[in-house]
Amino acid sequence: MFFPAVIFLSVIFSGCFVRSFSSSEMTNVPPVFHQDNYDDCNLDKGLYCSFTYAVKPIQENGTTLWRTIKELSSNPYNYRHDILRHSICVTKSCPGVNPKSSQLLEEIKVCYDQKYNSLGISGSISNLKCEGISSEYPVDGVDIFVAYVFFIYMGFIFIATLLYSICDLRKIFGRRVGPIIEAFAIMKNWNRLKTITPSPDVERLRSIQGIRFYNMVLVILTHVVLFSLMGPIANTTETENLTSRWTTVFLASGPLCVSTFFMISSWLLIHGLLDAFKHKKEISFKVLILAFVNRYIRLTPTLAAIIAFQASWLRHFGDGPNWNHHVGEEFIRCRKNWWTNLLYIHNFVDPGNMCMQTTWYLALDSQYFPVLLLTVWCIKKYPKMRWPLLGGLTVLSILVTFYENYTNRFPALLMPTPESLYGINHTLKNMQWHIQYIGLFGNLAGPLVGLYFGYIYHNKRDTKLFVSKISKWVWWLVVHVACYGIIIIPGIFSLDINKEHSPFWASMHAATARLVFAAGIGFGLFGLSQRVECYLKRVLEWPPTYVLGRLTYSAYLVHIPVLLFKIGVSRSPTFFNEFLIFLDLGGTLVATYMAALVLTIGIEMPTSQLLKLALVDTTDVSNKKK
Repeated sequence: MFFPAVIFLSVIFSGCFVRSFSSSEMTNVPPVFHQDNYDDCNLDKGLYCSFTYAVKPIQENGTTLWRTIKELSSNPYNYRHDILRHSICVTKSCPGVNPKSSQLLEEIKVCYDQKYNSLGISGSISNLKCEGISSEYPVDGVDIFVAYVFFIYMGFIFIATLLYSICDLRKIFGRRVGPIIEAFAIMKNWNRLKTITPSPDVERLRSIQGIRFYNMVLVILTHVVLFSLMGPIANTTETENLTSRWTTVFLASGPLCVSTFFMISSWLLIHGLLDAFKHKKEISFKVLILAFVNRYIRLTPTLAAIIAFQASWLRHFGDGPNWNHHVGEEFIRCRKNWWTNLLYIHNFVDPGNMCMQTTWYLALDSQYFPVLLLTVWCIKKYPKMRWPLLGGLTVLSILVTFYENYTNRFPALLMPTPESLYGINHTLKNMQWHIQYIGLFGNLAGPLVGLYFGYIYHNKRDTKLFVSKISKWVWWLVVHVACYGIIIIPGIFSLDINKEHSPFWASMHAATARLVFAAGIGFGLFGLSQRVECYLKRVLEWPPTYVLGRLTYSAYLVHIPVLLFKIGVSRSPTFFNEFLIFLDLGGTLVATYMAALVLTIGIEMPTSQLLKLALVDTTDVSNKKK
């Protein structure tokens, strides 16, 4: 279900391009984006400035050019052509301007007015930001502290690895300290990473790692496209025709992929707890608390490492005309709100200045987790209430999501308009994103579907349900129709800008799409666990995906710094082209998974191993008391 999507998306996007203006009319329209050569300006020790230039007609009625600009800008699916975002080397583009003048903004305005007076337009300057050869963000105490911690930790890993390779740590340091040091040895963790522990459940659910990997590829692809559109664009017409490309439905439906992660997480949770307590009547609250603490400790160190990097040294690793706008502003957000991420409440506390926006998934997953634990406890203690409880929660999530979407008159999809994509307005300043796409109730369908299928799998894993060819064909059709149908069919209608859209049907789509998609993935995974032979099984259980799937968490965290660096060091407006997007995807995947491998072996796996050791010690103490 994921491999075909990757192949499908790899075909160059097709679509019809509606050009309302002739090329001759567009020739004299000033470029929305322009960037002078940043490095040449620095070599000449010049002053490099970025600003917006809001144009207006000199004459009251305006020229033909102004009417063209006005008509272009009035279309919400175009850029604002009356607002120019330019970055110039002041000493070269405006040689008459004094870089040290206290009236720099006014002098640049005069320079630009003279430049465009012949076209019958003038303007006003705003958002002026200038930089010379010195860094806007010098090294400070936080940077030095993070560097000290990093080198001390790396030194400890080096010593642990060296000792592990030359001696038996358990004999020298004892059975308590030895395993702790061993947990940080690189070779030991590499062996843990690539080793598949044989068990019936591992074999049945092996497709999960493939789903996680391919799903992560789709998430990164979506973010590669979004980051390409976040900055200045050289060929703005291509971006302005996004809604006329039918494959844009996949970009606009990106959050559906995250429902898969929610579904898998709750599937494994309910199956693991019910399996561990299959001979007991109920699950103790102590176990629920330990499960919550275990999850928090397991996830947080890797997250903290990425946040520390983005709040300190990332800003020193490059420069460029877009560097401070993207990397610098992310640094400021992470310095201010890092603590909300570590408490997993950043989707509620100052969400407009969220550090690492993509970690909204971790916040929601952490907030769902105690609710899911209590739900599993109720299902175990009161088995007759399982379906009314799950059904009631499902109906509640549908009704609340419908209500939120309908009362706010949100469209069915987050429309990919150029102005919303530029910068980070698509997320930080968009109410639909905060209320609907990353909302608490809007995403509840994924975890609930995971509980449904996790419970069914727990009880029916040894029962052959897909025996006949008809049942296998029905399974195949349901999976493909549910997953592709809920994306393509409503998406094509939702992106049709020539039709008036009903708030009712838009809200119905918002309330049910993630439920249907997650159910399609869950049903597919359940069939694969039943040994249904299909091309999906071969693709999802391809041997490398087992290791790559285990790198998913670190890849999820680290791919954003990789993309931030890429857009930050860009020297010119991006030429938006689908083939180049997929080349960019390839490079991003390589860089992301190399960094994810380091994070997994260096932080994630040592943390996991220490938790296992602590659990063993706790169990030993409990047994001795008994």
